[in-house]
Amino acid sequence: MDSVSSDDEIDWMFDKSNQTPVKQLEEATSTEKSTPSAWILSRSGNTPDTPYNLKSNTVSSLKDQRTEPGKRGRKSLTSMFPNIVPTAKDFIEEHGYQADSRRRCDTARSSGVTLDQIKNKLVDKIPGLKERGIHKTTVHHMLAPPDKRLKSSSTVYKQEIDAKLCSKQNNIRKEDANSHFYSTRVKYSMEFASKYSNDCVLLSCDNKNKIHIGTLAVSRYHQLRRFYPSGDRPDFPDHDFPFPGYLITPCGYMLLCSKSSEQNIQNKCQDELNREHYPIYRTGPLTVVNRVSQFHKSTVESHTNDLIPILKEQFSLGKSICIIISDNGPDWTMHSLTNIYFMYRLWKLSKLDALVLNSYCPGQSAYNPIEHAWSPLSDALAGVILPPNIHGEEKAPCQQKLSKEEKTQKEAVVFDTAMRRLNEYWNNLKFDGFDVKSLYQPCLEEGGPTRDHSHIHELLSKSPTAIKKNPELFEELQQCIGHIYRRIHSITIIKCTKLNCIHCTENPVIKQEACSLLRRFKGLPSPRPDTKHEGHFLTFIDICDSDVTEYEDIHMPKYQQAELGKCPDCPLYCFTSQTEKQKHRKLFHQ
Repeated sequence: MDSVSSDDEIDWMFDKSNQTPVKQLEEATSTEKSTPSAWILSRSGNTPDTPYNLKSNTVSSLKDQRTEPGKRGRKSLTSMFPNIVPTAKDFIEEHGYQADSRRRCDTARSSGVTLDQIKNKLVDKIPGLKERGIHKTTVHHMLAPPDKRLKSSSTVYKQEIDAKLCSKQNNIRKEDANSHFYSTRVKYSMEFASKYSNDCVLLSCDNKNKIHIGTLAVSRYHQLRRFYPSGDRPDFPDHDFPFPGYLITPCGYMLLCSKSSEQNIQNKCQDELNREHYPIYRTGPLTVVNRVSQFHKSTVESHTNDLIPILKEQFSLGKSICIIISDNGPDWTMHSLTNIYFMYRLWKLSKLDALVLNSYCPGQSAYNPIEHAWSPLSDALAGVILPPNIHGEEKAPCQQKLSKEEKTQKEAVVFDTAMRRLNEYWNNLKFDGFDVKSLYQPCLEEGGPTRDHSHIHELLSKSPTAIKKNPELFEELQQCIGHIYRRIHSITIIKCTKLNCIHCTENPVIKQEACSLLRRFKGLPSPRPDTKHEGHFLTFIDICDSDVTEYEDIHMPKYQQAELGKCPDCPLYCFTSQTEKQKHRKLFHQ
């Protein structure tokens, strides 16, 4: 605004306000009958006994209120009390999230501060501010705006302090020097599936948090974002008293694919270094299989039984290679000989050309694409209580005096009813435009062709000598090891070219080109540093076009530190621990 240089300009400014125009006031005071009104007297500071000059008093009053030439209005608090901003800023920083976690003292703690706390601190620390007064709205307007897209962000909020109401985040990951290597290897698997999209199926697998029966199905902290009749609002118990063992375990299997029915692998994309990549996909149709752990535990056997129908359906579409991205939990880890054995069974029963299992770095399973699907599924259950009792009975079976057999029968009915109702909530959902298919395993029924997990796990947990006493199992283990390319937290099971292998002879390789690439690198390519770009690995396209023939994970820090190497008799098998190395040598080579 230009500076005001004359009384006429001041008159014009005053006329534009909501006050009575100056000319009308002058006309009112020009007659003998008219006297200044009370608000004019109070504004000018005159009394009825003193002469009143409207124009001079209005101008002088307006000039007194200007803080600087060219500005009007009263002084701001920050100009009257210059210490307001630095005091508030120091107080907010002192109680920040990082500062609170580092603080080591016996004084009162606070993670973050409220507007009232800031206001009280300013009143206590700054002399004269208490008498002058300050409202918490004034404090709020000194901070950053809640949304910079709003017009008020520049007109109302002064943004003198960089602080605002923040939503929490869950982005802290366990630091690991191997993280970059694992992530690159998973990306290779995604690009491989994209390159051979007509031959390969890519799955992201994981279990969801357990669903409660008899109390709120999911945490009461999930917000209800739905409309209800005004007189029929949800009303929950003030405490959650869970029924012991009344839990449903959802096992999820997401088929990662393009939204377009016709995927064109020629549409490559580029990264920030202008390197080419095949497109990768992180969403797709989701299948959830629910089971109650009292009757059916979630193990590698249950995953095998769940995946067999999914893979058979994909096999009928011409896809005979499967890549699985898992969380590397107890039921997926490839450090377990039991898990490896059951994955070999899955490969064999599904008649796949190749089965690849991969995972992100331990502690970083949040990057697994299926993790993003659990939130909308939980939101669909917000405020839902699955009944813990049979219809017509008031108490749950666990609260009744029943024999063991009667209790089992009744609980099976309760759990099956709860899982059927759970399916009704989830089967009408979509995730990123893809369908969600919810199934359940009946409590009193055994599902799938494999039902001997407990027996196999018990045998494989014994010493090598005890395992060899079971010749049928030992022979199948030898066949399993003969078809495996083993890495740290990754395995590839692929058909061999041996003429004496009955399975591979009767079921020859269907996808020759894709399998030849896997044979060349003894599984998926192992990441290699990019000499042109420091701190980066070669892209999948670059490493496939190179003449690299090494297949060991020599550039993984964990591989270098452990110095366990590979088996000299079956060089495609890398060790992950000293115990495993000793057991493998005694079991297969001594």
